Amino acid sequence: MVLGALWGRVSSAENDRFVLDLTARYRERFVGVYGTATCEAIREIARSPEDGCLPVVLEGARILAELIEKARAEGHDTPDLVGGADVAEREPAPCQEPGT
Repeated sequence: MVLGALWGRVSSAENDRFVLDLTARYRERFVGVYGTATCEAIREIARSPEDGCLPVVLEGARILAELIEKARAEGHDTPDLVGGADVAEREPAPCQEPGT
């Protein structure tokens, strides 16, 4: 959701290949750490009796932050850095009925 909020499209006419690729890289890295993206399996191998799933959440956030920083360094500005409207202020595309 974070990646979509930063680089997702607001209309179906926009190209969203970058955010789709970035999301796939996030999943690959997360699965590289835990061997799976399935909650039940992760709980079995990584859940801490003291901290619950907090270590998993922190690792996921660390991976996400690294990917965002790398994307910014490569010139993929986020809306708050562009000087335009914040994501929450962007005009959404009008809804269309299926088939129209």
